[in-house]
Amino acid sequence: MNYTLKHLKYFVAACEEESVKRAAEKLNISQPSVSAAIAHLEGVFNVQLFIRHHARGLALTPAGRRLLGRANLLIKQAEDLHQYATDLGDSLTGQLDVGCFVTLAPIFMPPLIRAFQEGYPNVRIRCVEGDQEFLYQGLLRGDYELSLVYDLGPSQDIELRSVSEFPPYVILPPQHKLARRKQVSLSELVDDPMILLDLPHSRQYFETLFFEAGLAPNIAHRTPSPNMVRGLVANGLGYSLLNARIGLDQTLDGQRFASLPLKGKYEPLKLSIAHVSGVDLTRAASTFAEFSAEQIPKIVESEHR
Repeated sequence: MNYTLKHLKYFVAACEEESVKRAAEKLNISQPSVSAAIAHLEGVFNVQLFIRHHARGLALTPAGRRLLGRANLLIKQAEDLHQYATDLGDSLTGQLDVGCFVTLAPIFMPPLIRAFQEGYPNVRIRCVEGDQEFLYQGLLRGDYELSLVYDLGPSQDIELRSVSEFPPYVILPPQHKLARRKQVSLSELVDDPMILLDLPHSRQYFETLFFEAGLAPNIAHRTPSPNMVRGLVANGLGYSLLNARIGLDQTLDGQRFASLPLKGKYEPLKLSIAHVSGVDLTRAASTFAEFSAEQIPKIVESEHR
């Protein structure tokens, strides 16, 4: 290889600071050192990494954005190798950043973090929540190595490992005429006001359920917050569709709602562990991935008891 980790670290710092000057100050080195590292990488890879704006600093090119993710991961792997060599035979240490889809995070991440840190007390786990697109982009940028996501709109650069699946279900106000039914169909709900969980990919999934049934939902409210969805439903403002079912049918303000299976056969959402394709995970990340694949089905089972 005609480049070093130092070249990559200088490049990453320039990306983060959007300025050669600020990157140099952050790294406590000279500006020419940062500029030379960037020029060296552009020469080695024969690609322009930045657009230079004299007044506004640096802006990444599309090629630069793609390289940034791989550079971050390579730096993390090098740090992990150093830690591995230093602590051979000892327990895992350090911080592990994990992304998680916003509706899944409160269900799965607290018990996963607690149980994992009981076995690996020297690993600090930081959970980053977001929607599908945010999490995919974070993986590609190298912000974190792993993410718990639904198998929706995957990128060709993302590898998914399915660990559980969730069929869609309906939540209704407790006073709704169908709330005491064992199950309910979309055709029975289609004229009622709907509260749509309005997140990228999620909204398309729920709208597709109606489209494939030849129906059009009467969307009264849209919100990206699962708690807001439940709150609006519990307060009688409509019904909604969700996938990952939590144990208590109760909102943050103490109101209750009814949860019913959706009648018919619908494609479930698959809960998957995602990481960048073709990139080796660090020890901490690979250990957490295996641990999560084992524990998530147990958490799902306990939630449905």
